Amino acid sequence: MLQHPPPLPSLPTQLRGTQSHTNPPPSNQSLVIHCDGSFVSDSQSAAYGVVVVNHHGQVCDGRAENLLCSTPIEAETKALLEGVKLAQEYGSECTVHSDCQVLVKALDSDRSRWPWRCAAWIGSIVSILRTNPLIKVKEVPRTLRVVWIEYLGVLFGVK
Repeated sequence: MLQHPPPLPSLPTQLRGTQSHTNPPPSNQSLVIHCDGSFVSDSQSAAYGVVVVNHHGQVCDGRAENLLCSTPIEAETKALLEGVKLAQEYGSECTVHSDCQVLVKALDSDRSRWPWRCAAWIGSIVSILRTNPLIKVKEVPRTLRVVWIEYLGVLFGVK
C-alpha cells in the first residue's frame, strides 16, 4: 500500500470557489481524484493533471505531465488512466472524476465502440476497475472541478 504523503497546503485564497463551483470533500476516509487532460491541436501537444483530495477537502497528492497525442480524447484518457493508477496505489476507497462524458461512457461500452487511438489505455482502465471494486469513475461537469484544475496550475507553474 502506498505511503500517503503529507497533505499539501489548502487551496490558496484566490482559488477558493463558491459552493456552486466546488464539490464537497469526500465522506469518511475516502479520496476523490480529479483528472483532466488538455490538448493543443496546432502542436499536437497535450498535458494531463491529477489532484487527490482527502475527506477533509485537502489536496494531498497530484501529478502532471506533458505528452504528445493527436486528439483531445487521448489527453483525457491518459489523465483518467493516471488517476485510476493513483487510486490503485492508494488501495482505499476512491472516486475518480473526469469531465469527459464520452470517455466515462466508453468504460461501460463494448470494446468495439472505444476510440481506436486510446483503446489500449481504456482497456487498462477497465482492467484496473474490474480488479479494484473500491475505485469508481464518475463524470463530473467541468464547472464543478474548475477550482481543482486551477490549483494544478498553481502547483506546477502552469499559467
